[in-house]
Amino acid sequence: MSRRRSITYTIRYSFPFILLILSLFIIAGCRKARMAVPSDLLAKAPEMKCEGRQSFSFNEDFMFGPYEVKDVHRGWTESKGWGTSISDKSSLSSMKSKQEFEFTIIRSGFEIWDARCATAANVKKVDVEDFLGGTLEADVVRGISFFCYFRSREDTKLIWKLAMTQSTDEDVLSGVLKNEGFSLFIRGTHKLAGSSIPLSDPTGYEIKRGRNLVGAVEVINDGAVWILPSVSRELRAAISTAAAALLLFKDISEQ
Repeated sequence: MSRRRSITYTIRYSFPFILLILSLFIIAGCRKARMAVPSDLLAKAPEMKCEGRQSFSFNEDFMFGPYEVKDVHRGWTESKGWGTSISDKSSLSSMKSKQEFEFTIIRSGFEIWDARCATAANVKKVDVEDFLGGTLEADVVRGISFFCYFRSREDTKLIWKLAMTQSTDEDVLSGVLKNEGFSLFIRGTHKLAGSSIPLSDPTGYEIKRGRNLVGAVEVINDGAVWILPSVSRELRAAISTAAAALLLFKDISEQ
């Protein structure tokens, strides 16, 4: 008899608890997941939500704030072990798979930047000459590498270079965005707004100049971008172009 009472007691009080948990999951499911953006940046930078961004579409043009991302051309993914050139003096070699893409970003119809990017999975060697003021040579084990070149149409000598890699102990991209005068550091995050449980995929990227956070890009769902209003025009152009590249970036490690 006592055993039967014990079972009845457990069911009686567990059933409402289960309903509560299910209700919380349903409520959470009705809300779109958001990147956990630091509160200081949220308080100072306006949110620029992405419009027209589609995951499964041949037309990948989209916009955020005054920026239009157009003329997106994505190359076929190759699953071979051979090198690819990402500039006249740069290459990724001995990889499992790679993909290149390019796009144009326009701000308010007049400021235009062209971008070319290369993504590679399981790269064994990265050889980038004249990169960040020197030569970058690195062995990358099992991770993803992501490189981009951004060029201004107003001043073709104005070039920004983005180099991001996935370390062996982390499954998130981090790296540097740099030209001859500035350095910005970009780091991915899995954190979700309002939750202590991280997402398995990256939710976005934080962009810092030194220790100061100057921007962020959310890559889940529709996507969004934040840029501090106080940054210079040149930095704003670089951050917005890098944000567009990260919004277009796709993990090809499983291909």
